[in-house]
Amino acid sequence: MTKFNESATGALVPATFSPAVLGKVWSTMADKIQGLDKAESEASTARNDGVQMVMDSMRAAQKTKMAVFLDGNAKTNQARRDIADMFAGFAADGLMEANTAKMYASSYWLCYEEGIAFNPMQRKIKAAEKAAAEADGVTVEKANAKITSIETLQSALIKSLAIARVLQHTTAGALLDLILEINPEFTEAK
Repeated sequence: MTKFNESATGALVPATFSPAVLGKVWSTMADKIQGLDKAESEASTARNDGVQMVMDSMRAAQKTKMAVFLDGNAKTNQARRDIADMFAGFAADGLMEANTAKMYASSYWLCYEEGIAFNPMQRKIKAAEKAAAEADGVTVEKANAKITSIETLQSALIKSLAIARVLQHTTAGALLDLILEINPEFTEAK
């Protein structure tokens, strides 16, 4: 944060009250806002660490395969219901907004399934990745096409390469090699 004498407020020259009072008010506000930023950061860290503890505990208690454990929704799956209830409880207690709680619950399951640490923004990250893939013309629905010729094989491989690039997956190089084997003149669009 800037210092008072470097701020827009510090450049003011009030005629009806003391500039020293203005400096004191500005400093007090700036200190409290910085304190608020620190408190918000600490609260965010505490929340994320707490949710991670829940996730670690759930992973340790999981006795079935991932597909079975994650099957269903909050009405049909106890684990999903427990997490939905946890975040709904946080919202009911005023610890977060109801919409935020729903987004965090979705992010929780994306992180859980991927085996990564809790990231409350994971839902938005996944949505951005999906949008980027769709912008390239790659969708899950289109990926289910039947391969009936070398041209459709090449097209499917190019779509797979686009997905691998979006996900920054290590298979991109191998896919590129396959495409070049079919069409040595292939070049990636930038």
